Amino acid sequence: FGNQEVLELELKLRGRDALLEKQLEIVSLARVTTVYQHNPKGPGHAILQAREFCDGEPFVTIFPDDVIFNDVSATEQLMQVYREHGGSVIAVNEAADEIIHTKGVVGGKSVGAGVHEVDALVEKPALKDAPSNLAIVARYLLDNAVFDYLSEEHEGVGGEVQITDAIASLLGNNPIHAREINGFHADTGNPGGMLEAAIHVAKQDPELAKIVKQALID
Repeated sequence: FGNQEVLELELKLRGRDALLEKQLEIVSLARVTTVYQHNPKGPGHAILQAREFCDGEPFVTIFPDDVIFNDVSATEQLMQVYREHGGSVIAVNEAADEIIHTKGVVGGKSVGAGVHEVDALVEKPALKDAPSNLAIVARYLLDNAVFDYLSEEHEGVGGEVQITDAIASLLGNNPIHAREINGFHADTGNPGGMLEAAIHVAKQDPELAKIVKQALID
């Protein structure tokens, strides 16, 4: 989202006004600050590096390799629950038994359509230990209090600092809810998920949809 001065000048000199306008529009969408995690101690540790930028306020965490397509964004769906209940809100979806052991899993009781009051969180449990089949989907709206736990750098599954453990530390002190997210979800951290996402996007464009259809026929 930062200015690309060389690119912008080149587009201007070449008279590529339409592309230049698009580039400048992208720059105006957001203000981005980059913080480096110099020691890869896990996702919770990565989030901890951004503590000073949250200024004591609730914040949203997005793991970008999980993409979610919907007219109402996953973040806005979390915000809807936050406005009613406060605290922290986690995005979840039902997961198949064979992948439960690779996910963070929540347990709790239903308090509305697709909304659950959370009373248990487990990172990558064995199927027999999973509190439900609701797996976390890489979108979190979190109370700033999670930083207190993260700052202690407790080692969780895989010897890493896990954000799931930090959220679990809030149980009993801060409300935590889970929202079953509407939309098409793909995990682009693996080749199959990347392909699913690419095909989903292509299907939205008539010309690209024709190419995909023909490729599948061939």
